[in-house]
Amino acid sequence: LPEHLKKAVIDAHNTLREKVATQRLNSSIFGNLPGTKSMFKLKYDSTNEALATATIADDCSRTSLKINALNRAQNFYTTRLPDLEEKHIDDYYIIAVDEWTKSVTKPFDANATWSNRAAAPFANMIYYKTLTFGCSHRHCPNEQKLSISCVYGARPKLGEPLYIKNSADKRGCVSDQTCQKVVSKSKCSFTKEEGSIETPGNYSFSSRPLAAIKIGPLCETDAITVD
Repeated sequence: LPEHLKKAVIDAHNTLREKVATQRLNSSIFGNLPGTKSMFKLKYDSTNEALATATIADDCSRTSLKINALNRAQNFYTTRLPDLEEKHIDDYYIIAVDEWTKSVTKPFDANATWSNRAAAPFANMIYYKTLTFGCSHRHCPNEQKLSISCVYGARPKLGEPLYIKNSADKRGCVSDQTCQKVVSKSKCSFTKEEGSIETPGNYSFSSRPLAAIKIGPLCETDAITVD
């Protein structure tokens, strides 16, 4: 995908994950989803993009490639579209993410347990062990269709929580150390030199201590899988 499309789809996914982490989803639809500091920012991955491309057939239908067999997950969106202007394709990626979010028809419990199979598209997008994803699309003029496929680097399990809810053990994006309890090679903050100030009385100068700047609410990591 070109960079502007990657940015659009990355932002759409991470905005949703931030809403989950900070409990900003409509509780009447999504139920009592708990907040979490153990949600990680998704990164774009070319391998997953290649797999997504392979899941869209020439007629914009879904191919027989079994993504689940690779321990990955897939979301697929198709809409009627006679003509496509490439400058508008990013809008359709955002629409696809919105449609996948709407797959939730039954509220979640307070442990974020995935119990309704129909909500798989939503579960795939917010699963905390998913750290990478990639997407592709195909426009089929003869069929007057547009299909979008996204492949995710991990697969949630039906009947299990989609993420670790906030708890007393302070796991997740509280500090770099607690982020690394969830995923190695991860961080929750970066340091910034605030400059020099004059010390009262002695008129000498000293550097301010390094300040930790919070990245959250999503941790960041260079890892591609959760152990």
